[in-house]
Amino acid sequence: MGKQKEVGTGSPSGRQSTKRTPKSISRQFDLRDEIYARSQVDTSQPPTPYTFDSNSLLNNLPGIAYRCRNDSNWTMEYVSRGCTQLTGYQPEDLIKNHTISFESLIHPDDRQDVRQKVEQTLAENKPFDIIYRIRTRSGSTKWVREMGHALSNHHREPLLEGFITDITEGKNNEQRLINQMERFLALRRIDMAINASLDLRVTLDILLDQVMLLLHVDAADVLLFNPITQMLEYSNGKYRFTEITLHPHVTVKTQQEIELARQILQDAHDNCLISNSIVAQVKLFPDIRVAAE
Repeated sequence: MGKQKEVGTGSPSGRQSTKRTPKSISRQFDLRDEIYARSQVDTSQPPTPYTFDSNSLLNNLPGIAYRCRNDSNWTMEYVSRGCTQLTGYQPEDLIKNHTISFESLIHPDDRQDVRQKVEQTLAENKPFDIIYRIRTRSGSTKWVREMGHALSNHHREPLLEGFITDITEGKNNEQRLINQMERFLALRRIDMAINASLDLRVTLDILLDQVMLLLHVDAADVLLFNPITQMLEYSNGKYRFTEITLHPHVTVKTQQEIELARQILQDAHDNCLISNSIVAQVKLFPDIRVAAE
């Protein structure tokens, strides 16, 4: 028997028309069935539920998520991995004060203020939001912002949890703006003093005030060079304190040298620049000891 084939017939427009055989029509329906089957969503099996990993989320945050005790060391019970980037310490170093306590990381000048603010907000049953400095493992200082709250715990000592983030860059930018403004205001005040008075002493007083303000010091002197004596001579001085206490530690060889050392220290005190240039009470409490043999 001969094979089945498509037969072309003429059309009124002159084009060839194609007549499909039963076998080609069968292949076309099979393909449509396959496409339809693939387009259907399999609902016979329930979807796999999404598992939320809180530790993974916390460890990827740029900062420290923590839980700690409200004790003298802020003893950590949980610390996220961001601790390493912020402090230089591994979380394991801080947990249970294994290597160092978090209290020790807080800058000594900020520790009391941090504790007072936390205790005050906890007493008011409010969350706390504080800014302070920490000392990192490398010895550098960073500014941080801590936000946290107390956890209800009736069985053990109170717990705190929160988040600590690095704000050093923002603080440094803020301080640079403040310093620029202070320098501008200082120059402006000095310029006004020069134009307002012909009295050199008045001008020097204002100049010293602004120098002390910009340098954050408690005293400043003006020394003028005397070309005749070839020495610097005191001209003017300013101070913000009224009492200075000195505690020199001196070791001598024999008991007889103690009185001599005391007299030398007293002479140095009586003739020192501080005593001469600043009208302040300078107290001297020397600690003179005989060297151990």
